[in-house]
Amino acid sequence: MSVVLIISEDTDTAQAIRTFLELEGHTILFAPTGEAGPSLFTANNPDLTMVDHHQLGLTGLQVIRELHRLAPDCRIIMITGGTLSEWVVMRFMQVAVLGRPISRSAVVSAAQAILGPG
Repeated sequence: MSVVLIISEDTDTAQAIRTFLELEGHTILFAPTGEAGPSLFTANNPDLTMVDHHQLGLTGLQVIRELHRLAPDCRIIMITGGTLSEWVVMRFMQVAVLGRPISRSAVVSAAQAILGPG
């Protein structure tokens, strides 16, 4: 299966996503801050990266910009509760968006849309 990196300061959300995707057979890596994400991304070259928009340090958009700088063709899903950020990300950064509140079916569907069925 695929390697998925989750970058989120929200440990409850990250744990839920981890559980949902591990049940599908994926290997999960976790970065607890936006600052920690890019180095873990570079070291592991994940098949998919899920970035929480709402973070205290670097915002999700800042993290996504850095990931695109490191690997322009990387596959990213941004986790957000907002609508404006969805438009900005989809229009200018070409990444998928996962809205809040998250559910198992939404997480699995979003991952499968990018990675293909498990």
